[in-house]
Amino acid sequence: MYIRTNQILCSVSDFKIQEDFHLDENNRWVIMSEIIPWLEYEEEYASIFEEKIGAPAKSFRVALGSLL
Repeated sequence: MYIRTNQILCSVSDFKIQEDFHLDENNRWVIMSEIIPWLEYEEEYASIFEEKIGAPAKSFRVALGSLL
């Protein structure tokens, strides 16, 4: 089972934990996150799972991140 969530992907410049903390736009993980077409892959990933059978699957971002 896959439960879709309406996640709004924020840009690196919008992401702030604290006022003085910012992600480095040249960081390899930040660059990779901007290259990956998340919404396209999320749709394909969600189509693999049954709609109402089984435990809910992890989101595509979590699944891909665990493999990287």
